[in-house]
Amino acid sequence: DIVGTEWLVTRSTYETNFGSPFVDKDRSFYSRAVFAIDVARSFWPYCYKILIPLIVSLAIAYLVFFLPPNEIQSASGLAMTSLLTCVAMNLTVSSNLPEVGYLVASDKFFICTYGLIFVTLAETVWTFALASDGRLDYANRVERWFRWGFPIAA
Repeated sequence: DIVGTEWLVTRSTYETNFGSPFVDKDRSFYSRAVFAIDVARSFWPYCYKILIPLIVSLAIAYLVFFLPPNEIQSASGLAMTSLLTCVAMNLTVSSNLPEVGYLVASDKFFICTYGLIFVTLAETVWTFALASDGRLDYANRVERWFRWGFPIAA
């Protein structure tokens, strides 16, 4: 959307004689016309297409912290489903964007989501190992820490 336009006429200084041997000074003045167009992109379509699905995927991964520590099959299934969903979404979004040599905002959101889902998988394996070693009380405490810490980190 075009937000605004601006028309300016300015005086520019060029610090050169443009290689002319007939000009003694190394400075020239020229008038310059500038027409600026301010454009803005609507945020809401990207929110509906990228942010809300990523938040839903993270919410599914967050459910891992409410399962018992010895339920590694269910917990890892939830986390892996979230991870595969994010990968599929990332491929879909990336295929619709031009190739650039830097990260765009959607790439940063996906990378953060991958990191958070990896944390859920790591916590699942850790608490399962603790529960398998007979340290169920400590595993349950770790689950409670992550129940509070995960939404704060997200």
